[in-house]
Amino acid sequence: MKVLIVDDERIEREALRHFFQTNDLGVEVVGEASNGIQAIEMTQLLRPDIVIMDIRMGILDGLKATECIKRKEPQVEIIILTAFGLFEYSQQALRSRAFDYLLKPVEEKELVHSIQRVKNHILSRKEMQKEHRKPVLAGHWAAEQVNEDHRLNSSGFEDPRVSAIVDYVMGNLDKDLSLTGLASLVHLNPSYLSRLFKSTTGVSLNIFVREARIEKAKHLLKNERHKPLKIISEEVGFSDVHHFSNTFKKTVGITPAEYRVQGRG
Repeated sequence: MKVLIVDDERIEREALRHFFQTNDLGVEVVGEASNGIQAIEMTQLLRPDIVIMDIRMGILDGLKATECIKRKEPQVEIIILTAFGLFEYSQQALRSRAFDYLLKPVEEKELVHSIQRVKNHILSRKEMQKEHRKPVLAGHWAAEQVNEDHRLNSSGFEDPRVSAIVDYVMGNLDKDLSLTGLASLVHLNPSYLSRLFKSTTGVSLNIFVREARIEKAKHLLKNERHKPLKIISEEVGFSDVHHFSNTFKKTVGITPAEYRVQGRG
């Protein structure tokens, strides 16, 4: 089975990767994400069976990301890790439909037990689906395909206007994504959209746009090493390469050129 690790602390991600490498649990780490936005994107891209999700992250926290992933990819099982052992967090984790909720620092045997439980749950579900799978009429199959396409194209947030904005932003990072322009797409007052987006996602719209642009820039810097910075800056919505470099450094801590050389992610 495939596992995605989500934590904003590099050392925590490395520790979890080492855990899976040294314990024969029949799972493979297929990727790592450092924030909720990345987690949603990588879940779509990598299609993991299990996501190990930290709660407290600066850009779209783990609970919001979990809710979004479960609406969009309900078959993905999520184990939430947190250093905050508050009743409120455990209740929110349950409401977000996480499979399990573990407190940091997690004991190895506790995590092993949780992974074994979630694997058994997934295998049982797949076996049940196999036993009950029946041939379907072509019309019913076509309807299911339409529903699947809608599910894959929806960002999964409860408010469809927020989902529409997220989908548009992620598909148009090279364009002007001003608050006024985005508000007009969903026929809302800019101030109202700003409040709605923040209350729904937990992050302001302008920060979401900035972080989405930087995440795409990081991907391009790592995977298209010969592409000029000017072209990359334009592809993520910056007309001025110097402004792009300054924003990137402010967000990531190093310049785009340094990021490319170091291969950090």
